[in-house]
Amino acid sequence: MKIKIYFILLQTLLFITNNFSQTSLLINEFEAKNVSTIQDNYGEYDDWIEILNISNQNINLNGYYITDDISAKTKNKFTINGTDLTIAPGGFLILWADNDLTQGSNHLNFKLGDSSLIALYSPALVLIDSVTYLRQYENISMGRDPKNRAAWKYFSTPTPGKVNSSVEFSGVTSQPVFSRKSGIYTSPIKIGISTQTGNTAYYTLNSSDPETTSFVYSDSIPISKTFVVRAIEHKNGWINSVITSNIYLENVSYTLPVLSIITDSLNLFGATGIYTNYDSSGADWERNCQLKYISSDTLAMESGAGIRIQGGSSIFMSKKSFRLFFRDIYGNGILNYPLFGKNNLSTFDKLVLKSGYDDDITFESVRTGTLLRDALSIELWKQAGGLPQLSTWCILYLNDKYWGIYDLRESIEEHYIKDHTGYQNFDLVRFHNDGPELKCGTMTAWNQMFAYINNNDFSNQANYDSAATMLDIDNFITLLAFAQCSQYYSWPWGISMYRDAAPGGKFKISIWDTDRAYTDTSWNGFNEAQTNTFSYWWGNIFAKKLVNNNNFKLKYSAKIDSLLNTVFKPDNAIRILDSIYTIVKPEIAGELNRWNPDNENWEANVEAVREFLWRRPAILQYQMKTGLTPASIEPEKTMADKFQVYPNPFYSTAKIKISIETKEDIEITVFDLYGRLIKTIFRGKLQQGEYYFDLMSDNKINFSSKPDVYIINFKTHDTSKYLKVIQVK
Repeated sequence: MKIKIYFILLQTLLFITNNFSQTSLLINEFEAKNVSTIQDNYGEYDDWIEILNISNQNINLNGYYITDDISAKTKNKFTINGTDLTIAPGGFLILWADNDLTQGSNHLNFKLGDSSLIALYSPALVLIDSVTYLRQYENISMGRDPKNRAAWKYFSTPTPGKVNSSVEFSGVTSQPVFSRKSGIYTSPIKIGISTQTGNTAYYTLNSSDPETTSFVYSDSIPISKTFVVRAIEHKNGWINSVITSNIYLENVSYTLPVLSIITDSLNLFGATGIYTNYDSSGADWERNCQLKYISSDTLAMESGAGIRIQGGSSIFMSKKSFRLFFRDIYGNGILNYPLFGKNNLSTFDKLVLKSGYDDDITFESVRTGTLLRDALSIELWKQAGGLPQLSTWCILYLNDKYWGIYDLRESIEEHYIKDHTGYQNFDLVRFHNDGPELKCGTMTAWNQMFAYINNNDFSNQANYDSAATMLDIDNFITLLAFAQCSQYYSWPWGISMYRDAAPGGKFKISIWDTDRAYTDTSWNGFNEAQTNTFSYWWGNIFAKKLVNNNNFKLKYSAKIDSLLNTVFKPDNAIRILDSIYTIVKPEIAGELNRWNPDNENWEANVEAVREFLWRRPAILQYQMKTGLTPASIEPEKTMADKFQVYPNPFYSTAKIKISIETKEDIEITVFDLYGRLIKTIFRGKLQQGEYYFDLMSDNKINFSSKPDVYIINFKTHDTSKYLKVIQVK
């Protein structure tokens, strides 16, 4: 044990282990956090290792080995006897440490860790050269001093494929430390910045990256309003530290957690900003940022990340969505925090911040926007037995600017499928307007399935049975039934299909982008699937072909009936909607003030979704029976239809809705859990029609600091209905 400890200490002190004096090949430079230095032949910013040939003859690496694990010398063997691995005298070869051998002979089966080693071995497993290194930094390489190859230095300007720079540094300074963490503060505070003895801190208050031309820290910084403070630590002869960033929110109060994205403002706006250039995509338009997640006014999580604009048509809206990437170059390569509750997943490599898309409340979608539609679908899809995404609501800040209410959600990617299904080898295909996009695996099984369904007659049961070995028919029927109940007409360019690549694996479905649903109660999805021939309806080929099978039609009809009597039963669906409404409602005023101060439609838009959930079942049942859409139809009224309370649970107040078919005497009263009368909402005679009452209309209910439960009684001359309602704090 003492020998092992001594060896580790020796590595830490020396940084490197070299055999360079006895070989013709050298590990000359490497970069373990390549954010934007150089792209590989696939346009990716991968880790890279540079090999230098100091001999006077060509050397081909065929048969050589390279590893990041001294106990696994043969981890990566070069096996291509061609020019790709040949290094000319005095020449360089770039090896991509991306753990992807499919991309070429100069790609390796490992990535570079934040602290690790690199070792090169001959075909006879003789060590040629090695380097052991400690922490690495974004866009900073380590390489040999061109004046003294025995010495390793840091380079702020990496030189892959070239002689190492003459501008070299002894190391990277440690990060400065702030005296207070990010959070919400109720009174002015002062921020101190600590550095290593003899070092200098430079800071900014305008969200820009600090440099040695920024403010020099000398005394505590007074904070009397919301500020982002960013600082670096400087030491002569060393590379400046990684930026430390904090946000201090002054005198604000939110019922939702706050997610702050901190980055140089030029990364967001201007010639190189992703927000300004919203229609540019790919790795070139990913920017480094720092995340601060503030819950109950205190910092709960912080992490580095990459950020891009997210979406298709929604990128043109003023309030945009974002995608967050957790990579090794930004920190730990993964976000490890239970964003969605302690009993759910806690590790993520990608997340999406959904702005609302076509359901937002900016000027573009003021007519119908609620922010709630997609979140509603995820909950209902989960109840229907589908694979949902975990999500939570938050308030987003871009630097020190309030950016509104966002739905923070899992992204449908490789990590998501692995976590929720346990599959290790699988195919994942995303539906788009212009066709399918491979996200993971191969297109082989997908192409076979699509071709088979497109080219066969499924009135033939044998053909149908064959299709059922490729596509999970029951799961697909659930999607179609769900689409009918919710008016999810955009599924042909919104869903993803995934399958276990093991023998017998069938394609299943996860939904996305239902923000156009719950709008048109008279939508006839049966006709639309058969008549639309536009290119972006290509996905409808599945339904159009399979519906020719009688067994399929029977199952389809039965599933719609089942969903209408369970998941989409108005009492259930409206309850789910109102639970989401209750979460979002307290923050809507701020959202409107930020994006559309003149918008007075939000409550009416939410009520329109409730009306859809109430009316859609009867209309859909009529369409199933006749194939037609009724000019006018009213669901058969039950006591639950005549008397509704929403939202439930509620935050500050709730609406009581009653429907009267004929003139009659009614009474609405409120009791506590012990049966004691608290107040009478209404007592008297009403004409036919719909009426609304405010539970808090006369403030006779004294609210405590804890959640309260009330019983509301609706009584007519021959009926009596009780509803339990909950007020959350």
